[in-house]
Amino acid sequence: MLIEDPKNAYLYAKTVIKGCWPEAEKYIITDPYSAYHYAKDVLKKRWKEAEPVIAQDEDLCFKYRGEFIGLGRWAEAEPTIMKDPKRAYNYAFWIISDRWPEAEQYIKIDPLWAYYYAKDVLKGRFYDAESNLAKDPDNSVLYAKNVIKGCFREAEPYLISNPERAYHYAKDVLKGRWYDAEPMISQNVWWACEYARGCIKGRWEDPLIELDILKSKHADRYVKGCAMGTVKEIREQLLRSLTSH
Repeated sequence: MLIEDPKNAYLYAKTVIKGCWPEAEKYIITDPYSAYHYAKDVLKKRWKEAEPVIAQDEDLCFKYRGEFIGLGRWAEAEPTIMKDPKRAYNYAFWIISDRWPEAEQYIKIDPLWAYYYAKDVLKGRFYDAESNLAKDPDNSVLYAKNVIKGCFREAEPYLISNPERAYHYAKDVLKGRWYDAEPMISQNVWWACEYARGCIKGRWEDPLIELDILKSKHADRYVKGCAMGTVKEIREQLLRSLTSH
């Protein structure tokens, strides 16, 4: 029967009856999608009896809350909201405006939202998330820079093999050279150039690394930022040095 199918019952109420269908509501209320749209399109108001069902859907509970509940907390939906790290962060930041301990077990799984939660909500370290954060090169650098405001030792084994992130960690966190990472950084001419400019603040001591940079399209940038003279002059100097040994 049409009345027993939640979606068709909602559509019939909306398009044919063009208003409430009380007899069908006990069926409509069993399905989050149909219950949400029945409240939105037919009742055009909050439907409290259906809220425990609507709250079970991650997308619809956010829409319903915005349209009918307002800015306060919605306790029935929180068990659903907290399971999505992005939504849990947003709920903690915008709605609770404070730490949300019950949601942290889910937020900590996602390095991006764990970082934002630490920075914006905890305003300090999120220790339970650090094992996951350490394995994520992008967010571990941001976490070290903006939350720890110093070394993040657990992340270094993962950063050291990534020339770009190793450079940013050295420049933005260590504020200088990261000797252990230099063998890997030096293998990428662009990041080797940037590392010399931003961390060494001078020329690479290894002439072979420097020659690789000087043979690349980044040679002018390197010389302007790190050396005195022209690319040709520096290259000739290096070649003489290498051939004299």
